[in-house]
Amino acid sequence: MLRPFMFIGIAALGASYTALNNIWLSVTVLLLTAVLTLLLMVKKSNQLNKGVITALIFVMLAVRMVTLGVTIENKTRLLESRQTDIIAEITEVDYSTKYSSSLSLKIKSCGIPKANGLKVKATFSGKTTALPGDIINAGIIFTPHSGRHNAYNFGNGFYYSCAIDEIYSVRDGSGSFWRMIYNVRQAIINAIDQSGINEEGAVIKALVIGDDSYISTDFYQMVKTTGVAHMLVVSGMHLSILCGVLLNVVRGRTNPWVAAVFGGVSAVIIMAVCLFHISILRASIAYFAMLLGRRLHKSIDPLSSLGFGAAVAVFTMPYIFYNVAFLLSLASTFAVLYPSKLIIDAVSFKSVPHFGKPLKLAFDILVIALCSTACTMPITVYCFGYVALISPISNLAVTFSMNAALILGVLAVIIFFLPLGKFISIPVFLLCRLFIKAFILTVQAIGKNNFGVLFIPKDKIVYCILAVAAFILLVRMLSKYLISKREEKYRA
Repeated sequence: MLRPFMFIGIAALGASYTALNNIWLSVTVLLLTAVLTLLLMVKKSNQLNKGVITALIFVMLAVRMVTLGVTIENKTRLLESRQTDIIAEITEVDYSTKYSSSLSLKIKSCGIPKANGLKVKATFSGKTTALPGDIINAGIIFTPHSGRHNAYNFGNGFYYSCAIDEIYSVRDGSGSFWRMIYNVRQAIINAIDQSGINEEGAVIKALVIGDDSYISTDFYQMVKTTGVAHMLVVSGMHLSILCGVLLNVVRGRTNPWVAAVFGGVSAVIIMAVCLFHISILRASIAYFAMLLGRRLHKSIDPLSSLGFGAAVAVFTMPYIFYNVAFLLSLASTFAVLYPSKLIIDAVSFKSVPHFGKPLKLAFDILVIALCSTACTMPITVYCFGYVALISPISNLAVTFSMNAALILGVLAVIIFFLPLGKFISIPVFLLCRLFIKAFILTVQAIGKNNFGVLFIPKDKIVYCILAVAAFILLVRMLSKYLISKREEKYRA
């Protein structure tokens, strides 16, 4: 089956990868893929109209790449090392640094007119009490990005950075959009803290609002070497669990379109609470496409939704390829939707009379963890220099407890804000903490001594990519063989 949106997603990611060094190579990749996709759709599917629409999407991506690249280059040349005064709105503050402040700003007024409206990442040598939504009047010096720092900032949508020389005044931003989100997040943090402030509470905060800054460095390192770091990043897994539970509550009790709108609004609320983190943003785009597709066509191809989500993410932030969380989220989702699904669909436990369901559940978790480890291997090797071979076992050990903790944590927070909720939520928080405790003990038992960690030099990345391609091909061949054997047995 031809999947044009998969072509669009792959080409968009390739263009995003090359855009940092050569914007014209990105455009060439997009336009060549547009021609190839158009020819394939006409020849294989005889769908000229869809082929033309797909080609136009590629052209739109190419235009977006060029215009943004030229704009960044021109404004960087104009702003580099310039000193000026600004009036800006704070959209985010990083409170994890002890002796300095890192702020995300949107410039409202500036001594350099062409800087008006820019989003910038700002550093301040002292601590500030300013909150998201506040308006600051400050003196700044624009500083250029460089090297890996350049890729990191560009991947997060910050194309300009500055050093704050002095903050002259701060105007309260109560009632602003960013202050409302900050207040909601703080209320959730306070609700979680009511049940105790320790590593368990820190993990609950990471699960519910995507803030892992409360987790100790030593424990987070064990989480990474155990291969379960994705559990603490709010992404497609969290969105599917939460929205799945919510939709199951309303599905069958109301109109399908009302249920779809309810699911979409729930996803928007989750995105806002998680500060529109790129991994949840990508998952939400695919989720919206799935909801709309089901209502319009009654069926939707998950891989096409994934490709569409990737393409929209690249259109929104053309350098997003350099965002590690986005890549890991994308690769993990692909692993669930393709190689994992092939194996899960091919293997049946119907012949096991009494233990079929629990064995099937354990098998599914193990397969998803194995495929996720394989598909994310090139990214983890390139970014971190190692692969957690123990990941399939550790995921099998903690998946149930973390899924239960996620649902209970969100439920406890919601109950907390209801009448008498402070008392009713106590047992729910307690049960949630028991599951989190099981997760912490498992991670500590497996990850203390880097057990199962394979260190691979980054220059071997090409072999990792080939290994992943071979793994997917092998899975495809194996699934076809198992299905054919099952069909033969059924016919016999």
